[in-house]
Amino acid sequence: MAAEEKETKEKKEGKKSKGLLIIIIVMVLVILGGGGFAAYKLLLAPSKAKEQTASEEANPEDPLEVAPKKNAEAGVMYEIPSFVVNLADPSGTRYLRVAISLELPAANKQIAGELDKILPKIKDTVISVLTSKTHEELSTPQGKISLKQELLRRINSALSTGKAKDLYLTEFIIQA
Repeated sequence: MAAEEKETKEKKEGKKSKGLLIIIIVMVLVILGGGGFAAYKLLLAPSKAKEQTASEEANPEDPLEVAPKKNAEAGVMYEIPSFVVNLADPSGTRYLRVAISLELPAANKQIAGELDKILPKIKDTVISVLTSKTHEELSTPQGKISLKQELLRRINSALSTGKAKDLYLTEFIIQA
């Protein structure tokens, strides 16, 4: 009987040691995997800053570039009168008051004259874009940025003698 008890005790200890060995191997693999992932993210993966720099270099004429361009000469400002429009909210009770200024290249004097001639067309374009927006779309910073991009793109498509460099929202009031 003592021999049988000794064998069962050795079997239990063998099972425990195998289980302990498996747990140790799994823990080592998890630690190595985590360390490898961390090393990849920190050392080898392209960082977001590098990707952002690459995208800015790929599109140097981005009209909403946050950082000023080096050696960029100041443009001429062209003011478009303020607008008061109803927003496309379901209740129809919200309105937007906005004033816009365009930055034109200083070297091209013809653009301001062209803008004077097609100002009704520009106003119609701005009103069409503004009345298609909802309060939720315009209340976020990203919404304002996309509005500026859309307005600048549409105004530039109407111009034939050049392009506006940038668009500024000089007044922006949403009635709540």
